Amino acid sequence: YSVVLSRGVDVIRSDLDEPGSHLMANHGYCSQELVNLFLMGYAAQNVFNNDIDLDGKVLKGVREKRDIGFLTLYEYYKVFEVGSFLKNPSAGIWVICSESHYSV
Repeated sequence: YSVVLSRGVDVIRSDLDEPGSHLMANHGYCSQELVNLFLMGYAAQNVFNNDIDLDGKVLKGVREKRDIGFLTLYEYYKVFEVGSFLKNPSAGIWVICSESHYSV
């Protein structure tokens, strides 16, 4: 709970692209928003670089290069693409998502 309380519930809600999004996904898994909150300090729903404007709908991404990166099997499946800010972390440490579990 400390990461949520440190950031603040209202601020986390403003981080999200969709108002009804949750930090916990189906089956009690972490959502990408929760993983990003741990990695970056804010709950962006996406892992691409910067924000993307889709006809007035802004999708929030990663704002800058990070110390700790993120890689995922979902990129291999072409579900989404991880941006270079997370693929090339300055500390050379990655959190790896393999479907339903994470490793460092």
